[in-house]
Amino acid sequence: MGAAAMSEDDQNIDPQKLAQYDLLAPGWVIRCKRCGHTEPFGKHGIRLGAVSAGKRVFARCPRCHRFGCHVVQQRQPPRGVSASQ
Repeated sequence: MGAAAMSEDDQNIDPQKLAQYDLLAPGWVIRCKRCGHTEPFGKHGIRLGAVSAGKRVFARCPRCHRFGCHVVQQRQPPRGVSASQ
C-alpha cells in the first residue's frame, strides 16, 4: 500500500461520509509514521486553509493504538492516473 493510499478501514466507510470528509479537508490525509495507516484528514473535523509540506501532528493511531507524530500530506493519485485528470 502506498504512503497516502486509502486504508482498509476507510474503504468500508459510507461514500457519503467520505465525501463529507473531503469537503472539510479536500485531498488531505493523515498518516501514522509507525504503522502507515492513513485516513482522511477531514475525519477529524479539522478544516485546512493552507498546510505546509511535512506538517506533523501528535495523535493516537486507530490501528496500532500508539501515540506519536502523524504526517499530514496531500493524497496521491492512484498509479497510472495523471494529476491533470
